[in-house]
Amino acid sequence: MPENKNLNPIKWKMTHMKISTSRIAFALSLALPCSMTHAATVYTGDKVQGVPVISTLDVADLTAGQHRFMFEGVETGTGQRWYVPIMVAKGKTDGKKVLLQAGVHGDELNGVRIVQKVMEQLDPAKMKGSVIGIIGPNRSGLERVSRTWSVSTDGGETIDYNRVHPGKETGNTAERQAWMMWNKVYKGNVDLAIDYHTQSTGTAYPLFIYADYRNADARTIAELFPADQIKKDPGEAGSMETTFIQNGIPAITAETGEPRIYQQDMIARGLEGALNVLIHYKVIEGKIGATARSNKTYIPVIIEDA
Repeated sequence: MPENKNLNPIKWKMTHMKISTSRIAFALSLALPCSMTHAATVYTGDKVQGVPVISTLDVADLTAGQHRFMFEGVETGTGQRWYVPIMVAKGKTDGKKVLLQAGVHGDELNGVRIVQKVMEQLDPAKMKGSVIGIIGPNRSGLERVSRTWSVSTDGGETIDYNRVHPGKETGNTAERQAWMMWNKVYKGNVDLAIDYHTQSTGTAYPLFIYADYRNADARTIAELFPADQIKKDPGEAGSMETTFIQNGIPAITAETGEPRIYQQDMIARGLEGALNVLIHYKVIEGKIGATARSNKTYIPVIIEDA
C-alpha cells in the first residue's frame, strides 16, 4: 500500500504502472540508437597473417582511410575456408563507390598488379567516395593457376567461375562463393565496376575491353581506357560484368594481355584507365591521361549503329 493512505489503491497501482512503463520506454530509447548504429561490417574475430577476417562488408560504417580485410568465403573439402583479400580506400566525403577486381580466373596476373598499384596510390584524405580492391574471388582457381573452380564431385568437375553469378545460396561451391560475394561484399558497396582479366592459358589478347554500350556509363568507362580495341558486347550470362549491368551497376571487362606473366605495358595502360575513371567520376583529383580517343582505339561498328 502507498504511504499516502488517502490515495485510492486502484489509482495508486495505475500510477505505479505508468511510472514503470515510462522507465522501460526511457531505457529502450537509450538502447535503440545503439542498435540502429551497430556496424554492419561483420568481424569473425579471426585474423590471417594479422589481417582481420570479415564475413560481411559495409563500406558505409568504415572510417575514412585505408583498410585491409580477408573475406571468409566457402569451405574447402576439409572444412577450412577460402579467404579473399579485400582492400578499401575510403575518402572523408561521399562520392562514387568503385570496385576494381582481378583474379576471377586464377591464371590471370596483369590485373592483380593493376589493382595493387591503384590501391597503393590512393590517398583517402584527398578522395571522395571509396575504392574497393578485390583480388582472387576464385580462390580455387588461384591455388591451381587455372581458369576454373574445381568442384569435388564424383571424379571431379571444373566450373568457369565467371559464368555462375550471382550464384546460389545452396548451390555447388563455386555458386555459393559467387552468392556470398554478391550478397556479403558487392551489394550496397559498388556504384561502378572494372573487372580485370587476361586471355586464358595458351592464348593472348591486346588490351581489349568488353562493354555493353546500351549502358551509357559502361561506354564512358570503356572509352576512358587507352585500349587497343573495344567490343560493343551484350555480355555473357553469369559473368561478373553482365550481372553487374543487370543489377543497375555500370561495369566493363578489361582484358589486359597474356596470362601467367606480368606485362609492364599492359599494367601501365590498365592502371592509367583505372585512374582516368576515378578522375572522371571525381573520386580523386587529377588530369585525364591517354584514352580510347587519344589512343585511336578500334571500336567496330555493329548493325545497331548502322
